[in-house]
Amino acid sequence: MTPRPEARRPTATHIYPDAGTFEAMLAVTDAESAGDTDIVEIAPDNAPPVANIVRPQSTRTWRVGAQMFFSGTASDEQDGPLAPAQLFWPLILRHCYPSGDCHKHEVEDLAGAARGSFVAPDHGYPAYLELRLTVTDSGGLTSTRSVRPDPTSVQPRFASRPTGARLVVGSTGTRAPFTRRVIVGSSNSVSAPSRFVPRLV
Repeated sequence: MTPRPEARRPTATHIYPDAGTFEAMLAVTDAESAGDTDIVEIAPDNAPPVANIVRPQSTRTWRVGAQMFFSGTASDEQDGPLAPAQLFWPLILRHCYPSGDCHKHEVEDLAGAARGSFVAPDHGYPAYLELRLTVTDSGGLTSTRSVRPDPTSVQPRFASRPTGARLVVGSTGTRAPFTRRVIVGSSNSVSAPSRFVPRLV
């Protein structure tokens, strides 16, 4: 049995005599003899695949309910062109706040296809879609590309009769009249005190 190569330095190198898939293990121990290990799989002489998103382009915009078409290709130095079964498309919607913080909603996974389509989901503004393409070669190496289509938005004006009502649009409210930016085609709830009549101008 050939012993595993060892190194006792923060940075280490090793030359593998043959191509294949190997496990490299890192073991650490502190002054109190407590330790931990981590293992990573490496594949010498196996270059990762290359993912390419053909469409949509980043300039493509969307409205709620729009059909969005996607397509992509993948190639690998060792395998050549990859089959559609090796392509995986996660569709994510990212919702952001005025502070700049964003959270994500995983809309759907479109697996095993070089092309297809999806319907743009309904959501409040500001939000954008992120379509990823992850490809995997026969050696298990992956590569990911992504594209961000932004929504088309409008800015309707909300008013009340008499003026000055505190209208709530979605989850936030302010006194009318005011404008609020929304994604084209999105559903937005509007509520007001019973003595006021909300108007969308």
